[in-house]
Amino acid sequence: MEAVIREIWVATIPILHKNKNGDISVLLQKRPVLIFDDGRGLIVEEDK
Repeated sequence: MEAVIREIWVATIPILHKNKNGDISVLLQKRPVLIFDDGRGLIVEEDK
């Protein structure tokens, strides 16, 4: 199945959590995403 611009899909997003002991766990969240690029373009986002 191929994504089409303006569709809404569900994506699984990894969330990293670090506890007081320094252990890292990964939580997976399902979130809705809007398809706004057909994959031929390049999206650059500044990491804050």
